[in-house]
Amino acid sequence: MNIAGIKEDIASILREELQNVYKFSPARPTAPCAILEAGFPFISVNDDEYEAIYSINWKILLLVPTAQNDVETTGLDSLLDSLVPLIWANTALAKLDVDKPFLTEANGATYLSTNINITIDSQGGQ
Repeated sequence: MNIAGIKEDIASILREELQNVYKFSPARPTAPCAILEAGFPFISVNDDEYEAIYSINWKILLLVPTAQNDVETTGLDSLLDSLVPLIWANTALAKLDVDKPFLTEANGATYLSTNINITIDSQGGQ
């Protein structure tokens, strides 16, 4: 299990579609962006027939600007259309789900956002 390596791998995949990818919660995010955070529970350990299985949960918060029309909703939908298959195809995921869109306040601005929740399994502490 290499948490820093897994985090960097996820960030690299996200950078294929987004210029602004944060591996921490920034003081001033620039949308559109993705913020990689620990999920809940962050790490769980299960016994396998041969060795332990470590499940690591991550939350990818997507932010896009919001406005008086559906342009940003369409932008978030398009971002999900490209990111979900990209993440699934390029990461050894055990699970992926997406929360319904919601509004987020940051820097005195309102963003349309959603979470992509992923679980990555690693055997034997690798």
